[in-house]
Amino acid sequence: MSLGSRASPGFYTNTSLQEVGIKGESAMLPCTFSSRTPSYNGTIVVIWRTKKAFLGPLIFQCSIMNSTSGNHSSNNCTEWDRETHRYRLVGDPRRYNLSLQIRNVAYDDKKFYYCRVELRNIRGESWTDKTGTNFTVVARPRIIRLTLSGNVSVGRSLECVVEGLPLPSITWVRPEKNEMPTPEETKYAEQDQIQSKLSVSQNGTYTCRAQNEYGQDAEELHVGEKPSETQRTIILLLLGLLLLLGLGIAAVIFMHRRYKGSLACWKVTTRDQMNPANTHHNGPSEVASKGKSEDSCTYADIQFSPEEKKGNEKRRTPIPTKEDVTYATVVTQTKK
Repeated sequence: MSLGSRASPGFYTNTSLQEVGIKGESAMLPCTFSSRTPSYNGTIVVIWRTKKAFLGPLIFQCSIMNSTSGNHSSNNCTEWDRETHRYRLVGDPRRYNLSLQIRNVAYDDKKFYYCRVELRNIRGESWTDKTGTNFTVVARPRIIRLTLSGNVSVGRSLECVVEGLPLPSITWVRPEKNEMPTPEETKYAEQDQIQSKLSVSQNGTYTCRAQNEYGQDAEELHVGEKPSETQRTIILLLLGLLLLLGLGIAAVIFMHRRYKGSLACWKVTTRDQMNPANTHHNGPSEVASKGKSEDSCTYADIQFSPEEKKGNEKRRTPIPTKEDVTYATVVTQTKK
């Protein structure tokens, strides 16, 4: 703590020359004062500026009523500022504490901060810290991305990009659990990022680990035959579709063969030798035909011929034969 500037006899303040905030977290800038009038009744005004003590940007201002009667109706110092909602007092000015809270610290918060207090009911009773508090911002390590590039034929490599301030040290853990410092590091244009690459020589789980004085972070990536959950789902779906397709093809082949083997192909011809008027038929006339080619058909020639009785004999008209054709002869008689 350092002694602040004196505004009037017996009126002093103490501030911190150096404070550190962690990115994304809350920080406090301490500031206290003392007064020669401890029994002061009236309004206390608190002001915080950056960059310059008197003319710098105003980031926070509040007022509170100090009264021995207990009337503290005027108090907006514990509320977040209306513009950014990031600043408020964590100290109580009635107890000489002007400490400021900054939430969600960012790199842009790195600057000098100055506190000021005014006792409005006492003329000239005010004080401004002319030294200021130098506020710096650091960051815990955070792995931004861990990716695999290349393939087996041209070579594979892992890339680990890490955020942190001070810049973290990076350690790789190979599948055989051997730890090794990063073989190659590249600093990014950003002040808080660093990149590390590692050649991949075998399948397995690789770990990128980053560490600085404010913390550490680690991330794993599996390289090789172990598919991810999404990949496993896609593979199972493809296998299911292939199985259904195979079953469908098998069913079609089975039905085709069964249908082919059970077809009966008939070609029926008639010859009417009883009525000369039917001689306009030039050879057998087809009555019904279905199925396949003639080579696989069974032919049935149905002939109608008159009975010529010679005793008990019946005359049959001979049927011409043909190679590779099976004939079934059906002889009918007319009723008397």
